Amino acid sequence: MARNLIKLQQKRVLSKEILLSKPIHFTQLSAEYKTNNGLTPRGAEIKEVFGVDATQMYSPVLTQFSLRIDPGDVVMLAGASGSGKSTIIKLLTRNLDELNTEMNISGELPRLDPSKVAKLTANWDEELPLIDQVGGNTKDAIALLNGVGLAEAHLYLKRPSQISDGQRYRFAVARLCDSRKPIWVADEFASSLDPLTAAIVAKGLRKSAWKFGATVVLAAPHIGHFVDSLLPNKIVWLRWGGSAKTFSISCVYEQLEDQLQIQVENTCAYDLTQVTIGGIKQTGEVELLKAIGTLASNCTSNPFQLNWDTINRFSAIVIRTGEQVGDIVYLAS
Repeated sequence: MARNLIKLQQKRVLSKEILLSKPIHFTQLSAEYKTNNGLTPRGAEIKEVFGVDATQMYSPVLTQFSLRIDPGDVVMLAGASGSGKSTIIKLLTRNLDELNTEMNISGELPRLDPSKVAKLTANWDEELPLIDQVGGNTKDAIALLNGVGLAEAHLYLKRPSQISDGQRYRFAVARLCDSRKPIWVADEFASSLDPLTAAIVAKGLRKSAWKFGATVVLAAPHIGHFVDSLLPNKIVWLRWGGSAKTFSISCVYEQLEDQLQIQVENTCAYDLTQVTIGGIKQTGEVELLKAIGTLASNCTSNPFQLNWDTINRFSAIVIRTGEQVGDIVYLAS
């Protein structure tokens, strides 16, 4: 079923034009790092005494890993250090020749045009005010900065060299959102932020991705303090050695004459539990509109209708699950 069944024309629903034209595929991908461990005299002694052979000098990270990233997805890569999160980010952002010098790779990996991928970086002008480094005009710049929690007028006028490390990180996220590229990528997402700030940044990033039609791939070892605000529609839980468990969901919506019809689609191989549809009020509170309960693998819920009088009370319609995946439809104010 198409992600957007019918493009909504009502002003009450924010438009969404997805920039990525086709899915990104990892298929039966295995990757192991080539290492130079053991080249020192002591290392040579260890190899000799303990019988370490050449095959043990490689570090397997991904094993038969498969993942489909659909246009418009917000994907969260989660798991402990060494589970392969950063490797997947590298495979998305670096060319194959460069990767082959660092690791042995088999299987199918994406071949992305680097010009279409924006990576979270600190590449900015240290002396130019924040307000001058994002957005096509002042209004857009303010919206981008506000979206990541840089909402004070005095901060707009400061230079990156004059703000804290946490504020600099938020500024980097604002610049990522301003890239206008089809794919946004960030490793160690929000790892340096306090829980409240991380939630604010994640919320702003999610809404910006909708606004600009981006496909987002983030990686972090700990996601509990911001995942509810980010609301990824796909979470990949990675374990050491490359095994992975993926949960995913999609909201399919259709505009009828006097109402918005919503269906929830379980797009993963596992049942999803505690599935709900809610409305986000202007205050940020969520009002429960429909409790679906358990939604079986690869199944779609019955249609749920909302009239426009009801929709006027909310800034967004949100789908949540017990597995922390969800989806969202943003509504115009």
